Amino acid sequence: MEIKKLENKRKIKRSKKRKMIVYIVISLLCIILSLGAFFYWYIGKFSNKNSLGVIKGQDSINVLFLGLDIGVVEDKERRDLKRTDTMMLAHVNTVDNTVKVVSIPRDTLFEYGGKPQKINSAYELGGDDLVKKTIEDMLAVKVHYVAKVDYEGFREIIDAIGGVEMPIERDMIYDDDVQDLHIRFYKGDTVKLDGKKSEEFFRWRQNNDGTGFNNGDLDRIENQHKFINRLLEKVKAENSFSDFIKILSIMPKYIQTDMNEDAIINYGKCIFKIKKENFKVTTLNVYPKYIGNISYVVFDKTKNEKIIKDFTDSVSNFNNLSKDSVSIKIINSTKIKGLATELKNQLENNGYTRIDVASSDLENSKSEIQIKDVKYKALISNNIKIKKYVELPTDEKIYDVIIILGKDYKKFGEE
Repeated sequence: MEIKKLENKRKIKRSKKRKMIVYIVISLLCIILSLGAFFYWYIGKFSNKNSLGVIKGQDSINVLFLGLDIGVVEDKERRDLKRTDTMMLAHVNTVDNTVKVVSIPRDTLFEYGGKPQKINSAYELGGDDLVKKTIEDMLAVKVHYVAKVDYEGFREIIDAIGGVEMPIERDMIYDDDVQDLHIRFYKGDTVKLDGKKSEEFFRWRQNNDGTGFNNGDLDRIENQHKFINRLLEKVKAENSFSDFIKILSIMPKYIQTDMNEDAIINYGKCIFKIKKENFKVTTLNVYPKYIGNISYVVFDKTKNEKIIKDFTDSVSNFNNLSKDSVSIKIINSTKIKGLATELKNQLENNGYTRIDVASSDLENSKSEIQIKDVKYKALISNNIKIKKYVELPTDEKIYDVIIILGKDYKKFGEE
């Protein structure tokens, strides 16, 4: 009897323990789902009612970022008619986790209503639609989404991450009483820029005495690129959860976009994966031109072919590639004999047919795959375990893919 009672007590305890575990698991699932639902709802606050979702079959997108100025301060009727003080087009590739950004000078010439205009006035003249169409017509690329932030939002976001340390490369002394803008930075100093100071650094072009950047807005853009790189380093180095929540809490108030919550989450994941070397920032190539007494810069298509190609390349059609159409060369840069042939056999078993092998007298410690286009990575990464991908040398005419096997090479499936 006593033994039965003891066994019953143990069964009851085990039953209670199982119930407790089930209860804890269910509770955790509910919390996770609730947080997910909240996050999804919260992200949705960024979007407008006509927001756009994830583009099916599109692995790389172009997002137009507009930094809006404070409006025409001296004219009350036009104070809310903001222009774009900063304009950047970003190409986000979710397969190779790269981001390429090109800055578009605000004095870039475009025509509107039969008259020459500077591109920074396009937003004031026709809002998102005109800016988007102007960029698409000029660069012959598709702009998938638009995101906007003004300087108030810029300041708040910088403050939320705790500021950015910036070495000062020149004296920057400027005053504008109308805008209540007073800039004071001195060459040789390293300054921790809070939101307000970051805005001053970002906007500066010349000093009170007329000295400053030799190339005006073009040099100012290069200065902005330095700040952006510092900002990216700060975010990547100190991306704590509390900072993330802090930034997330203020962004819907200051950032407007036509991305819906699905698109923000889908493409935003890429940003957290990118390495510094995969984040490239450049400026549109332009040349100066006067029309009347007004100075413009003109987009030069022939000098921007590489930039345009970067923004039109897409891996969305990699499925159209057939494995037997890809020409591959495998180079064994180790002392292990037969390694290239072994990989060739493996790839042939997976449907690749155009493969040559070679050996190198130079030993490489690191393996890499050189590709003509990112679409080849999307195809071949399913069949080979090498993480490093680089562009093929420009003089390579025979092969689409060159695989260099180094000492670190592991066969597919090996840990």
